[in-house]
Amino acid sequence: MVLLVVAALGLFVSVQFVSSGFDRVWQRIAGTSNVTSSNSTGNIPSLYKPALEYERTVVDAVKKASPAVVAITVSKNVPVIENCPVNPFGDLPPEFQQFFGPDYQIQGQCQNGTKLQEIGGGSGFVISSDGLVLTNKHVVADEKASYTVFMSDGKKYDAKVLARDPVQDLAVVKIEASGLPTVELGDSNSLELGQTAIAIGNALAEYRNTVSVGVISGLPRTVTAGGEGIGEETIRNAVQTDAAINP
Repeated sequence: MVLLVVAALGLFVSVQFVSSGFDRVWQRIAGTSNVTSSNSTGNIPSLYKPALEYERTVVDAVKKASPAVVAITVSKNVPVIENCPVNPFGDLPPEFQQFFGPDYQIQGQCQNGTKLQEIGGGSGFVISSDGLVLTNKHVVADEKASYTVFMSDGKKYDAKVLARDPVQDLAVVKIEASGLPTVELGDSNSLELGQTAIAIGNALAEYRNTVSVGVISGLPRTVTAGGEGIGEETIRNAVQTDAAINP
């Protein structure tokens, strides 16, 4: 969980150093102050161009995909527990209760109804402009819970689960909206080891549109995964990456 924050902050710091510090470094090397801004690669030495071009590619990819990445929150009615007076000896036979008195009470806990409370969350992305969202099955596994989709611009929508894939850990939810930004789906069969991987998601079910960067580490992988309340399942042909992703 901490790794996701560290990875994101580490990328930000390195990017800022390259962008803001390059001019000063190059001025010292070249002995001149007549250099272009770091937003352009026109007069930048070829040694530094690949790093800045890589940075620009990552930034552009995040800008393109982020509007279609959503946060999904999971809410459920949970008991409201309050402090209340109770007689711990009320179930004892009358001949024993006389030692404590019928009005003997202590402060205990009792349930006073239920309330709707957020209990978890996950990530997803819009796959059609009329409100279809693809996510993981384990994010929306609880059939008794309610789900809310938050767009990157802050808008939120009630979501209805249309389908849960019992094998691939995928699910489709629907929100009532139109004209939404969508992602462009790629072909995982064309992936190669070492390619850059950018993860965008709802870190810790709290920090929306968090970005981390890594590489494609393995193809294809078989993973057995499970968790409390969702059982255990085996996922085949998974893409392994070292981009930090919250469990």
